[in-house]
Amino acid sequence: MGQPWAEDGRILVLYPPAGFGNSIDGKAAILAAFRGLFGNFEFFDSQLTAIYPAADSDSIVVEYKNRAVLIGGTEYTNSNIAIFRFESGLISAYYDYFDPRRFQVVVDALAKA
Repeated sequence: MGQPWAEDGRILVLYPPAGFGNSIDGKAAILAAFRGLFGNFEFFDSQLTAIYPAADSDSIVVEYKNRAVLIGGTEYTNSNIAIFRFESGLISAYYDYFDPRRFQVVVDALAKA
């Protein structure tokens, strides 16, 4: 199965926690970031709670909840809303909205890795 990202895809975090950038640009950087991020978890679960297709649009809005345990035992939970934009069936932009205060524990763990 191929990767769902356009070569010039972007993740945009409009309210990033301290020490976390507000974008990840390009498919290679996105894949590397996710690999690095998930390497810090003992457990990670994401539950999709709602999908809102935008009629006559290249976008979809989703709601989801994350629950994870970082290596070392710290628990992370958050509720997210994301907007996915598509071009030619691939993700061209992913706008992620979440509580940056909760995500700070993950950023802090990344800094120590």
